[in-house]
Order: sequence, then C-alpha cells, then structure tokens
Amino acid sequence: MVELRDAAVIRPYSSIYKMLKRLPETATREEILDLMPENKDKIEHIFSSHADPGTYDLRGVALFGISECARSKECLEYLERGDYKGLGELMKISHNGDRVSGNFPMKITDEYLIKCSEEEADIALQPGAYGCSIPEIDALCDMLNSTDGVLGSQMLGAGLGGCIAVLVEKNKAESVLQKLKEDYYDKNGFPLLADVYLPESGSSIVF
Repeated sequence: MVELRDAAVIRPYSSIYKMLKRLPETATREEILDLMPENKDKIEHIFSSHADPGTYDLRGVALFGISECARSKECLEYLERGDYKGLGELMKISHNGDRVSGNFPMKITDEYLIKCSEEEADIALQPGAYGCSIPEIDALCDMLNSTDGVLGSQMLGAGLGGCIAVLVEKNKAESVLQKLKEDYYDKNGFPLLADVYLPESGSSIVF
C-alpha cells in the first residue's frame, strides 16, 4: 500500500499523474468496497460515520492529499529562504483545494491528468479537490487575498467551517485586522474574533 506522503516524492511528476489516472474519478460505496475488499471492515466503519453521499471523489481527494504533502515540504524551503510571497501563494493553492464555491471543487478528469503529465506539472501547485470549506470561508479568503499586505490565506481546522490563517506583512497587520473588523465582523454583527499572532518554534528540549 502506498501512503500519500510516499506518493508525493515519486519522480518524475508524470508518474504520479499516471498513477492517479488509474483511479476512478468517482465511486459509490459498493464500488469502493469492490476496489479494496481486504479493507472491508475499516471502510464500513468509515461509512458508518456519515450519510451516503452517493459518490465519492476519489481522484480529487487523492490529488489534494498528495499535493498537500508536497506543499508541506516546500513550505519549509520557502521559509528557509525567506520567500514569504511564495509561501502565501502555496496557502492560496491549498485553500483552492478546500473550496466549495466558484469553479471548485474542480474535476480531476483524464484530460486534466494527461495535461499535467505531459507538462511535468509540479505536484505541489495542483490544488486537488478536497472540498471541505464553506462558501462563507471562501468569500472571506477572497476578501483578504485582495487586501493590501496580505500574502495568502487558507482554511484551517477539520473543515465544514473551521477558521482561517492569514499570512500578513508585519507592518500591515493592524490595518488588515481593522479591515477584517469593518468589512466582515461589524458588517455581519459578529464580535471580533481575529487577532495578530507571531510564529514561534515548536516544542523542543532546551539544554
């Protein structure tokens, strides 16, 4: 069995797209069970957690998972070289994979994968189609992404709402927060639930 994180490092990129093309674009519960009979108990346990949607977007979710793993690695590289604009663009691509409005979630068709394969398209730049956002979160990200000083934004959390993280130029943070207050919280009659945070290193042992 190939884990998504393992698939993310396969090269050339065309190999990943060819692998994804072997997946059905969508599948019913019965078709998924037929594809992986050895995991029947585990799959049925997952099915029991939610209503049957009719079909599942296998390719879209798989591509999102693989590309997110690739983006996570590239994020570190962007941070190490101080390319915050590039990091913001990765955040936007990631959120596009979560979107549920506009032209999203996108369809991962044979034609799309063939084109990506022929062009050796960077897997980290493909949003995939996880589709776990809500229209309000999408609109909020769009508003912020068009705001001076914002480098990128994306949904965080378990989906179906959650919250968003916004990468902002330090000297524009307060003005972005004020715009957010006026154009979103005040406009909708909500209390301000946004703040400015500075990144810190994670938990570590100090000698």
